[in-house]
Amino acid sequence: MAEDPGRAFVTGEASEVPELSRSSESANTDISIEYEQADSVFIFQTKVNISGLTEDGRIHFGTALQKLADELVREVIIIEGDSRPHDVSKPEVTASAVSQAFKALSERRRTPNQSQNQRSRIELSIQLIGMATLLFAGVMGSYLEEKWQVSLFSILAVLALICNGYTIWRRI
Repeated sequence: MAEDPGRAFVTGEASEVPELSRSSESANTDISIEYEQADSVFIFQTKVNISGLTEDGRIHFGTALQKLADELVREVIIIEGDSRPHDVSKPEVTASAVSQAFKALSERRRTPNQSQNQRSRIELSIQLIGMATLLFAGVMGSYLEEKWQVSLFSILAVLALICNGYTIWRRI
């Protein structure tokens, strides 16, 4: 039976959002995160400092914050469940579990920038070239009767070694 991951609720009063002037003053908004599960309720208070935060902006910010809190709660429960001994029935969420969950969530949410995408495409191309040259070198190994066949086999084998060596080097 799967455990109930619980749900985080973001609350706050509209009166907590100060009216902003056209100056560059920052808005200090109190937002509460209330976490409910079958046997526990936690309220976390946080202060947000955003310049120009409107009522609609506060609502959308609170919704986004709630989604992030829900994701973190689910990740904490997964990590806690994986590390809990089988003879212990009650969950024990430690600081370490929360830290591991936050790191895992951050890694998952991180999107590669354009240069990383370009680099991975180049690496994929090199891997495909290495695979194709290994295939052709294997086929050519059966036909080493003339000098040009031996030369082509040697070129393909060296190219395959270079491509695979580069791929291994990039992963280390």
